[in-house]
Amino acid sequence: MSTASSVSDVQTRNTTQQGKLSGRRILVVEDEFFIALDIQQVVEEEGAEVTTAMSLDDGFTALSASRDGFDAAILDIRLGDTDVFPLARVLIERGVPVIFHSAHLGHLNIARDFPTAMALDKPAPSESIVGALSQLIG
Repeated sequence: MSTASSVSDVQTRNTTQQGKLSGRRILVVEDEFFIALDIQQVVEEEGAEVTTAMSLDDGFTALSASRDGFDAAILDIRLGDTDVFPLARVLIERGVPVIFHSAHLGHLNIARDFPTAMALDKPAPSESIVGALSQLIG
């Protein structure tokens, strides 16, 4: 994670690689550093620009600071002692496709509460993450 914005836990990287997600802007909200880094690398390898936030507040800050918005978001459900649902609702209201990436999917009814969102069990293989993003934003 190279270029830090004004918020220490929100970071954005640009890539020039061509891939399935070339030119797309992806928000990743994940409180586990190494998982966030892994997702960032996978998505950047496909040519996307990734903004990573480590908390709910930082996710809202990234959304507010984003000049061009996001093409999709990958969200961990549990962020410390809170959940990501308030941010997910705002993203969906703005037309941003959401992928929940979490180990806490079993006891939730994501399909009922967020019918347009996708869900991946954590940790999802790289191919699943790229496939889900490609399916949502082509």
